[in-house]
Order: sequence, then structure tokens, then C-alpha cells
Amino acid sequence: MAIHSMATSHPHQRFTIFGNGQGQRSSPAILMNTPQVWTERIYFMKTLMVAAVSAIALLSANMAFAGTEYNTVPAGDAQYKSCVSYALKKYEGGEEASPIRGQTKAQAWCTCLWNETPDNFTGGLAKFSESDKGQKVNKVCEKYSDWGQ
Repeated sequence: MAIHSMATSHPHQRFTIFGNGQGQRSSPAILMNTPQVWTERIYFMKTLMVAAVSAIALLSANMAFAGTEYNTVPAGDAQYKSCVSYALKKYEGGEEASPIRGQTKAQAWCTCLWNETPDNFTGGLAKFSESDKGQKVNKVCEKYSDWGQ
């Protein structure tokens, strides 16, 4: 069976035939398996894949950015107030501005401690940061507040 291209009655239309050349239309399966069609499909799939990966990367970046600040401590929280007071008395530089807008370094540090400790934690946040268990959390919070001891 030979594949031929023949003109139709309209000068701008063409159709492909197969068989004996008697004007029989080719099946869509034959038309879909040409190298040009496969090249176009592959290009489309690559473009679609790049778009999907870009969208995922953008969403991931937004989620990572959203994770750069902790939850706000409720007004009047005794642990937080005690932490800020303790930090300002014991350490130097706590009243300097932190990278977190509207917070001093001591406030940012205590906010981080408040968020990093378990919900059922009842002790002093600053004292916890000085303990062996709290050293890891302390390092995270020092980095967050830009307040290395």
C-alpha cells in the first residue's frame, strides 16, 4: 500500500490517501504515526513538563518563604514575657533590631523558642535554651533572631 497526497476540489485542502490511489481517506491511526506528529507531541510534552516543574518550584519557594517567620505569640503570654525579660537582663544586644520586622533580637529569639518548644512545655523558655536538651533549639533560634551568643 502506498501513501499518496492528492489535491481535493478546494485548492487549499489536501488529504492523504492510501491503497490503490482511488481517493480513499487514510485512517487517523496512520496519520498520527508520522515522524512530524511525534516530534510535535514530544515538544508539547517537554513544554508541559517544564511548565509543571516550574509551577511546583514556585509553590515550593512560596512555602519555604512562608516558613521564615513563626506564629505570633498570644498577647500577655507569661512564658514569652518572662523569656524576653530574662534575655534582656542576661545577654547583651537584645534590644537591637532583628531581621524580623517589628521585633528586637530578644523578642525574635523568644518567639522562636516559644514556637519550637512543645505545646505542653511549662518551664522557662530561656532556661530551657541553656539546658542540654535545648541547645539544638537555641542554635535554631539564634540563627532566626540573628543573635549569636
